[in-house]
Amino acid sequence: MNGKAIHVRAHGALMRDDWRVVPDAIAIGRRAFRTIKQNLWFTAGYNVVGMALAATGWLPPIAAAAAQSLPDVAVMLNSSRLLRGRAESGSVSV
Repeated sequence: MNGKAIHVRAHGALMRDDWRVVPDAIAIGRRAFRTIKQNLWFTAGYNVVGMALAATGWLPPIAAAAAQSLPDVAVMLNSSRLLRGRAESGSVSV
């Protein structure tokens, strides 16, 4: 089996020969996937509400354009929580 086949089968690769970091790698992956799902649900819900308000006339186009930057900031702040968790765990490089 070549290196690419091993990577495809494992869905990831360790950068060290220390197998004790595997649980950390799994935890990091789960936290990242959970954060991605949170970001997707928040932006989808925000956009649905924004479109409904704009369609009914409650949200003027200029205000809608200004409000469109809020989900971007919220996604960045939510995703930055992943970096904070890395600093607390001792910055294990997987």
